[in-house]
Order: sequence, then C-alpha cells, then structure tokens
Amino acid sequence: MKINKYFKGFVLSIAAVLVFSSVGPSIGSAALNNSKDLGLEKQIITQKDFDYTQGLDPEKDKDLIDILEGIEIKIIKDDENERVVETIENGVTSIGVFNKKTNELTTEVKGNKSSQVKIDLDEVDSSDFSDDQQGDISTFAATRVENTYSNYEYTITYTSPQKWQLRRPKPNTLNSTYYKNVTLSKKNSGNLNNFKKQVDLLNDYELKFIGAASGATILWLASLVVASLNGGAGVAVALVAAGVTGAAYNYGIAVERSAKNAQHYYFSI
Repeated sequence: MKINKYFKGFVLSIAAVLVFSSVGPSIGSAALNNSKDLGLEKQIITQKDFDYTQGLDPEKDKDLIDILEGIEIKIIKDDENERVVETIENGVTSIGVFNKKTNELTTEVKGNKSSQVKIDLDEVDSSDFSDDQQGDISTFAATRVENTYSNYEYTITYTSPQKWQLRRPKPNTLNSTYYKNVTLSKKNSGNLNNFKKQVDLLNDYELKFIGAASGATILWLASLVVASLNGGAGVAVALVAAGVTGAAYNYGIAVERSAKNAQHYYFSI
C-alpha cells in the first residue's frame, strides 16, 4: 500500500514506536536508531553483522543480492570514540567516519575531497524535506501520486491523453525538487512506466527501511542518496560507518539503487 508523503511524518513516529516496542533492547546490531533514543549506532560491529539475504527474497531480489555481495566492506577501526570503515564498490573506494561523541558522519570517495559529505545525525529532521508538488496539475481529473522521502516522485493525471509530472531532488537538498510535465505518448510510454516502476520500488524500500531500522533515520538516508547521485560517496560506506547492518543495510542499498534507476529514466524522457 502506497502512502502519500503528507502522511509519512505521522508514519515515521508510528513505525519507530512499533519497532522499539516489539523488539526492545534485543534489536542489537540489526539497525541504527536515533542517537537521542537508544544510541545503538555506538555499538561495535563486525563483518558477521552483514547478511546479504536478510529481509530479501533469493529469487525476486537476486539482482539486489548480487549488488550487495559485490560491495567489499572493511571495518578499519571501531571503538568507543569512532568507527572508521572502507567500502569498495565497482572499483571505487570510499571512506566513512562516524564520531560517536558528536554523532557526526563523514563520507568521501578516497582521494577526492570534493566528494566529502558531512551529516550531523542529531540535526536531520523533518524540516529538511519537502512535501511540495510543483507546476500546474489539474485537481478536477483523477490522479495517482507517489511521493518518496528521496523526492523521486510522480503525479499521473488521467485525462486523455494522460498528463505526467515527474520530480527529482535538487542537489544536496531535500526541500526542493526539479520537475517536468509531459504528455503520455507511444514514444515516451516505456521510459515513463520504467520511471514509475522505480519510484514505486523506491517507496517500498524506504518503508521497509523504516520498519527494519527506525523512522528517525530515513531522512538522513535520503540525504545520503541525493549526495551520492551528485558526486558523493555511495550510501554503503555511510550505512556501515553509522552502524546500520542486517536487513536495514540491505534496504538502504536498495533505496539508493532504485533512486539511481529513477534518475536514469527521468533524464531519458
């Protein structure tokens, strides 16, 4: 069931309550929770905390599992003060550092200072993303809307012919989007439907991430996805540095993958 983003702020708090009440302190290393809540990101993690099939279907998610297995993870240092990790993905090495005292997360592509991204996990909140839809979409025709935290989105207006609005995030922000309004045609129908499919998958994996981790983390995950698609390090190194493991890690990688695919089809239209 798809959930409109206008209601997702409410879903965040409900999801967090459900996760914490159902698993309690035993959640262990399966996910990162907001440092203001339980502070589980300060735990010590090892390679054994990563299971690339957890929460996934071996057949339906085979391509995703292949991607997960292709990411090399190295935990260089992990103590009471900081966690330093390295990932190698598609031949690209990225470094992630999580300061457990200040709750600051820093990532960069190794040897490329311009790719550096710094996030204070205590300061990312709901004010950092947008619920706005752009442009002139008729309110009198039947519509279908899909909004996501990562801001890859669509609105379909069922006129004849159909009118589509596609949205993507502006670089380094979640509070503003680019958009394009297009009319469905034989020429663009394939790419439009592929964009829609990837946005739907993105929405599903974001909600799964919330359920596996906690609602408090989804906004900085979305921030990292936007950064990675604009020259920053991949999401994997940030998730590992922050202590996200298990199914939550797998869903985080799936979110990034779906966003990348959505961006590809956005520019193909």
